[in-house]
Parts: sequence; C-alpha cells; structure tokens
Amino acid sequence: MAGLWARFHRPGGRGGTLAMFGSAAVCLVSMISIWTGAAYIVGEDFRRSREIAVHDTANLARAFEEHIVRSLQAYDQTLLIARDAYLRQGASFDLPRWVVESKFRTDVALNISIADRTGQIVATNVSTEFASVNVADREYFQQAKAGKMVIS
Repeated sequence: MAGLWARFHRPGGRGGTLAMFGSAAVCLVSMISIWTGAAYIVGEDFRRSREIAVHDTANLARAFEEHIVRSLQAYDQTLLIARDAYLRQGASFDLPRWVVESKFRTDVALNISIADRTGQIVATNVSTEFASVNVADREYFQQAKAGKMVIS
C-alpha cells in the first residue's frame, strides 16, 4: 500500500491517477446524493398521497353516513305518517292509493304493510295476497312491537 501511495506522489509518477480517483469519489458522492434525494422525494410524495387518500375517504364516509341517516329518517317519517293515517281512517284507509298520492321517496320502491297488534296484515300496497299473512312470529314484528326500529 505504501508503494502505491508513493507512486502517486513520486516526481514523474502518475499524479493524474490521483485526480481520477478524486473525480470518481466526487461522482460516487454525487450519485449517492442524487439517489438519496430521489428516494426522499418519492417517500414524501407517497406520504402526501396517502394523507390525501385518507382525507378523501373520511369525507366520503361522512357523506354516506349523512345520506343514510337522512334516508332512514325519511323512511321512518313516512311509516309514522302512514300509521297515523291508518289510525285516523281505520278500515277505509286505502294504503296503495295513499302511497301513490303521498309521493314519499319516489326514487325507491316503497312497500308498506300495516299489521295489527296480533300480527295480522290489515293493509298493504304490495299485493292483496299478503292481506292474509300473519307476521306475529317474525322477529321484525316482535322487535317493532317492543318499540325498537328494525331494518332487515
């Protein structure tokens, strides 16, 4: 090693070789700096993209939640109004006509059936064959009878 070092510093030796090693070292340091900088930029871009995706997803989740809550409130209101109309009009209540005339939630199919306390369907806008159905044994009827809202 000492002989190699002496060759570079000996008068008349190859002093240009040292300059080449110096240039190679500068190039190597430059390449390492460039790749380190590129890796940092890519990492920061990924981090920002991830933050934006999380933010956008949270916004969409809030929007869907608000839409679902409003829809459920509208359905609940519709059912309460139908029940009140039935209680006021009794046997003369024409549910299919009421659904058409009320124009509640016309963007979705609205099927309503009203059952009495025993579970017997007393009014429906679906089909007259459902009028003979008794739903007292169904879980949704038992839950509704207990005062709980049921979605199924």
